[in-house]
Amino acid sequence: MSRVLIISNDYVSQKMAGPAIRCWELANALSRKHNVTLACENQPDIWPEEFTLVPFNREREALARLAEANDVIVIPPYTLAIYPLLKRVGKPLVMDMYDPFILEKLEVYSAGETASEFETDLGVLKDQLLFGDFFLAGTEEQRCFWLGMLAALGRINPATYAFDKSLEALVCVVPFGVPAKPPQHTKQSLRGVVKGIGSDDFVLIWAGGIWNWFDPFTLIAAIKKASAVDPTIKLFFLGTKHPHPAMPKAQFRVANEAFNLAKKLGILGRSCFFNRDWVPYHERQNFLLEADVGVSTHFDHIENHFAIRTRTLDYIWAGLPIIITEGDYISRLVRQRGLGITVPPQDADALAEGILKLRQDSRTRLPEYKKALAQLASELRWDRIVKPLDEFCQRPHLAADRSESRPESGGQRRPGRSLAQKLRDLVKEYLVH
Repeated sequence: MSRVLIISNDYVSQKMAGPAIRCWELANALSRKHNVTLACENQPDIWPEEFTLVPFNREREALARLAEANDVIVIPPYTLAIYPLLKRVGKPLVMDMYDPFILEKLEVYSAGETASEFETDLGVLKDQLLFGDFFLAGTEEQRCFWLGMLAALGRINPATYAFDKSLEALVCVVPFGVPAKPPQHTKQSLRGVVKGIGSDDFVLIWAGGIWNWFDPFTLIAAIKKASAVDPTIKLFFLGTKHPHPAMPKAQFRVANEAFNLAKKLGILGRSCFFNRDWVPYHERQNFLLEADVGVSTHFDHIENHFAIRTRTLDYIWAGLPIIITEGDYISRLVRQRGLGITVPPQDADALAEGILKLRQDSRTRLPEYKKALAQLASELRWDRIVKPLDEFCQRPHLAADRSESRPESGGQRRPGRSLAQKLRDLVKEYLVH
């Protein structure tokens, strides 16, 4: 058993977004075998039974004491940049890289932000890669992405290769998971509660935020088309107000534009509905269990290939057939495991046809979908997918190319030939061969 510190830089509260949810669930899963502390920057309004939740209020001294008291530290993006003191504690640092944020930022900054801001984000990422001892990827595709970056920065080297030639001891896959306990309906929250959504309607639910790299516009256009054929088809966006109060207003650009589009098309409050708040994490199952289909749509850009639409895991947990744009991790699962329908990006006609097909399938193929979803949910339980991290925490160690005597070094450095001499030697070797 180890003492494990997990640090969240997202709000840990009853209303949590994906990053805080992941920290919460990893803490819960690891607490079965370890003494786990989850540290958060805010004053929480929720308290766990399985692990210790400690607010440190952004006080560096308080965080330093927590770091010193634990054997291994798990941190998400930006934490190391905000609290560089973690570089000096000499404890194994686990970098949770399930979100390839640098690719998200390409889309964010395409809206007009400066290149210098992207350079700052790139510096944050490089710091994580240089100082980490163990890295968590969310998918196999992400693992390859991070391995390439680590190789370019010199972290894949004779020392790390000799320690483990598979490099699983350096980068492993810990995907986003689902709770082990099936969802239980505790109160009526959607049908008959949201005006315009009745007991006989066919409800599609969008379970997370509407971030700027998503495409709600094609979905709203498709809903207009599908509901013209079948007026019982309804779309419900579960949350548009991020629970973190410091979230920049610019992050809600697409959400606001989606609301305005639904209004312009004349389907707002008729076929398309928005919850303008954020649903508490431990109440989300009520909305999911009252829906018929989970939906997620996005554009065709590089972020999709490596992303995990984290809240779509709730569809799997709740046994909801899924309709999703092709190109991301969840869409590959949907196609491979028979969980629903995938459609091309920005094709409102194909999406409308897919919605109508799922409407028909709900009368005939629902048991087939439910069986496939239940099987995958069993495989993605947090207590199962956390295994690689659990094994590292049982025997925490610095990476093979990091020295305890030099904890601020991102990798071992030793005296050697000058760059000019190395280049001359490489040319000689090339000419010999």
